Amino acid sequence: TPTLLALNPITTGAALYRANVQTLATSNYLLSSVQRYQPGGFGDQQHLWHASMPGGIEVFGNHPGSTELLQESRSASPGPWVGNGINPDIGQHFNVLLAQYDLRQRKGLFEGRRHELVHIHFPFVLFDQTRLGPTWVAGRRGNSYIGIVASHHFEQISETEIVQRGTQTGYAVVMADDEEFSSLADFLRELKQSRLSLSAHRLSLASPSGGFELVWKGEFRVNGRPVNAQYPRYESPSVQAPRNPEQLVVTGTDHQLWLDWMASTREETQLGC
Repeated sequence: TPTLLALNPITTGAALYRANVQTLATSNYLLSSVQRYQPGGFGDQQHLWHASMPGGIEVFGNHPGSTELLQESRSASPGPWVGNGINPDIGQHFNVLLAQYDLRQRKGLFEGRRHELVHIHFPFVLFDQTRLGPTWVAGRRGNSYIGIVASHHFEQISETEIVQRGTQTGYAVVMADDEEFSSLADFLRELKQSRLSLSAHRLSLASPSGGFELVWKGEFRVNGRPVNAQYPRYESPSVQAPRNPEQLVVTGTDHQLWLDWMASTREETQLGC
């Protein structure tokens, strides 16, 4: 309603909207994110990107939120590591992820003090090796590597946290393994060749593996080609369907299921008959 829009309550972030999730899982690492999820909107408990490595290493980032609402049934959210105060804009292409934050959004009803920083959970103590530079961080665990390149300076707060201060920031996450690099030094050599820039809501990464560009609420491009973040409803060996299908055909080993929403019918047939 117009009144609700005028008040701009942070509780609008509690709604769960359609999510387009991309996950790259290998035998050595996992990188997963929700593509272009309500950038600039309020968050609640949505976890928008995550990297996993051997040894129980979990790396993720968010904008720490705060709320004036008191909740008796559960801890108040968003919080320091739960959800986002302001959602980022995220684009992922296989093992490369770009995240852009703009914290200059309109103040919300029930919103606590807005932190002008973003932070990343990076458990230095669990890695076999780590390196930290002014605008980059890298780590190795076993045969897995992760590197993060930032638009602004990184500041290590603790053994598990790095911070990037500012109201408009961004970073790129790159993951790899021993099929590409023989050592952390080898991986870091290529990471340092990457150039990340943020200008007028355009986050760009020029790296030896390609060019990536994320425009705030605009296009996400890889090597100059736009990437569609609106995924099909299903895309698997058993069922393929567009975003809003009128029919679904699910094919199993012995049977096939037809669901027709327009005709309100359900039909199951045996294959080979």
